[in-house]
Amino acid sequence: MQQRQDLLRSIATEEMGHVEQITNTINMLLDGASNSTTQPDDLPLSVALDSPNIHHFLVATQSARPVDAAGNPWSASYIYDSGNRVLNMLYNLMLEATGRLQKCRLYEMSNNKAFRATVSYLIVRDLVHEKVFAKALETLGVSWGKALPVPRINTDNMPEVKELERKNLHNTMWTFANNGEPNGIDKIFKGDSPFDDGGTLEVLEGFPEGDDTPLFPESPQEFSPGLDTELKKMVQRAQRAG
Repeated sequence: MQQRQDLLRSIATEEMGHVEQITNTINMLLDGASNSTTQPDDLPLSVALDSPNIHHFLVATQSARPVDAAGNPWSASYIYDSGNRVLNMLYNLMLEATGRLQKCRLYEMSNNKAFRATVSYLIVRDLVHEKVFAKALETLGVSWGKALPVPRINTDNMPEVKELERKNLHNTMWTFANNGEPNGIDKIFKGDSPFDDGGTLEVLEGFPEGDDTPLFPESPQEFSPGLDTELKKMVQRAQRAG
């Protein structure tokens, strides 16, 4: 039981990191999308009328929002729990497989380097999470491959994905625990890959190295950040201190 709790805790921690990664990517893609001018008659935000989600400009000053692609806000109704351990693991395996499929479709929608870097990483990590839940099901005595054959999604023509796989990131899971803190995920995630893609599963202590959150320039056309002189000095002092 503890091992599976550690497994879920590790995946949940990584998924929160993915939310941050996606948020920063959206912010980078939106930066510079409109004209940086203070002249309203230049219509600097007219690009918003052609956007699939005008609220990125109208509400969020050209940044990400906690909504889905259709603009629906996140809610706790997204959480599924049957109360049955096997069904929950099957459901999670299905969600990871579906998420990877959709990200492969996203990959084909843009060749922007920042976009593809993020999407490719998530494609690889979704595959890892599929393997984690497949292994967890095996420890529960479930022949998941017969009940839920995972579709083989060919990513051979996605060079960014293949580069990450060469680093074995499609077979590696972190504990997301502090050094020395016990974590039983390695009791489940071990041995050969449960899929036919080859490789040996590996658990690393701790968490992957992150990076600094990018800071974006002011957007006068969005009246952002809208700080007066004194507040702006306080922010600058805080940034230098950090």
